[in-house]
Amino acid sequence: MQEIKKGQAFSFIEKNSFFILVIGILTGGVIIGALVFCGLDSSSLNKLSFVSAEFVEERSDVDFLKLFFESFLSLTAQLFVVFILGFWAVSQPVELLIPLLKGLGLGASLAQIYAASGAKGFLIILLLIIPYTLVSVFALVIGIREAVRLSNIFARKAFFDTNTNGMKKITSLYCQKFGILEILMLSASLIDCLCTFVFAKLLL
Repeated sequence: MQEIKKGQAFSFIEKNSFFILVIGILTGGVIIGALVFCGLDSSSLNKLSFVSAEFVEERSDVDFLKLFFESFLSLTAQLFVVFILGFWAVSQPVELLIPLLKGLGLGASLAQIYAASGAKGFLIILLLIIPYTLVSVFALVIGIREAVRLSNIFARKAFFDTNTNGMKKITSLYCQKFGILEILMLSASLIDCLCTFVFAKLLL
């Protein structure tokens, strides 16, 4: 029984190895971003002490539709960059750099908010940031996986002169997948707005 479970676990890891790799890169970026922020001197930290208060205050006063469109446009822009990179044969290093940069920014932001407000900062992170971040990061990671796959196909065709038959179908499927990911980004933006309007005023 244990051997079957081990075999299933190994099979799952093998099938999702690239997804796990990208999540690992992003997580590493979060840790590095948080550590870099924590390494700032006390004067720099004091200058940033207003961040969490302004973050919550701005979100509590903003119009629902304005917040939705700002969030949606930001997430869509990130996904669009990944989408375009998929059509380049040699863009794989850049595609794998995106989760690292995303993680660095996220880690620094989370550490910044927590350092400024302590336990209240933890609630801000838990109620305002984590919900939509989980959905948007999942969509972004899936997008990176698909972009790397398409880049690899273009690379094989460009450098090894392989058959180009079926590229129209591959490209069409790629676009359809990103259409679904865009719906996820739309959902993440809605979650962002709902969490903001439910919890922001409570955290002031």
